Amino acid sequence: MSRVYSPTDPADESFRFGLRIRELRQQAGLTLQQVANLSGMSTGLISQIERNLTDPSMRSLRMLSMALGTPIARFFDEPEHHHHSSERYIVRHDEQRRLILNKAGMSKYLTSPDSPGLIEAYLIILEPGARSGEVKYMDATGEKFCYVLEGKLQVSLDNHSVLLETGDSFRIPTHTQHSFANTSEQPCRFLWNIVLLDKPNN
Repeated sequence: MSRVYSPTDPADESFRFGLRIRELRQQAGLTLQQVANLSGMSTGLISQIERNLTDPSMRSLRMLSMALGTPIARFFDEPEHHHHSSERYIVRHDEQRRLILNKAGMSKYLTSPDSPGLIEAYLIILEPGARSGEVKYMDATGEKFCYVLEGKLQVSLDNHSVLLETGDSFRIPTHTQHSFANTSEQPCRFLWNIVLLDKPNN
């Protein structure tokens, strides 16, 4: 039987996410304008994200994490349990850190340890009609890999659209322009892995 991933209170989770971004910015001693300069995003968009008026794209999350000098995992729910020794390499199924983007209809679960490393692994759930938005080219060396666990995923790779179904997958260089959407009437669950060998310059 498939596990059902659902937050206890999605609206509350979205509210906490905006506060988390603001708290991290304030802890770094940065103004909205400074974060805008560092990330290449507009002050208006950053302010809207902090006030939960809009959900950030996946690219925006990465640019914010770089501007704030913090791992992208800090944007996710804090884990309830902290492990030491060999357990730091393991992520239990009920301890995955969660990020709910309510307006985008997207839920992300961090399935890799939140310590620094080359690989980031996520379980992503797209609700019917949800989409990622266009993901621009990244000035970085690495690869992305997607595997559809359940449902249908409409993917655009370099402006070529293809429909992926359960069991389908793809791997692309990070600089490939891509986007994805759930155009079906059922939720889509897929694995999304990222390997970055260096950091984007912009």
